[in-house]
Order: sequence, then structure tokens, then C-alpha cells
Amino acid sequence: MLARPQVIHYSPARSGRKHFAAIRGNMTFVYMWGSALGPVIAGYLSDQTQSYGAILWAIVATLSVSVLLTALLINPWSDKVEQLSAAPLSSSLS
Repeated sequence: MLARPQVIHYSPARSGRKHFAAIRGNMTFVYMWGSALGPVIAGYLSDQTQSYGAILWAIVATLSVSVLLTALLINPWSDKVEQLSAAPLSSSLS
């Protein structure tokens, strides 16, 4: 449970529950290819450079890009507050 990517919690907020299964399916497709090709590419790079430095820098770069992309998915709390404050009050309260 703790190893689950946090992106799945943000994606329904952006696109709604209607597209949640498609988003999750696309994410799983990308994870599968990353898991299959990652070790092959890492092995090739370590054979060519005789070092793990290039692999580690590639991982750092990939994680940095994913952090930036994830940050773009998150709705800021101030947007939610503005949406709630702009909503009209119910007539049943008066």
C-alpha cells in the first residue's frame, strides 16, 4: 500500500471519476515498460561506461522530471477555497 504512486490520488481531482480507469490503465502500461526496459538500459550503460554513475544521474533526472510533473497535477488549496467561496449559498438557509 505504501509503495503506491501518489499520482493516482490526484488524477481523479483533475479529470473526474469517469476517466479514472483509463488514466490508471495508461499509468500501468508505462510502469510495465519501465520495469521491463529499465534493467536492460541500466545494464547496457554500466557495460559501456564501466560505472554506475551515468545510471544514477539518469535516475536522478527522471525522478526530478516526475516530481515536477506531479507538482503540476496538484490543485492548489487556494483554488479550492476560491471555488467554495464563489459558490452561491443555498436559499434554505435564509
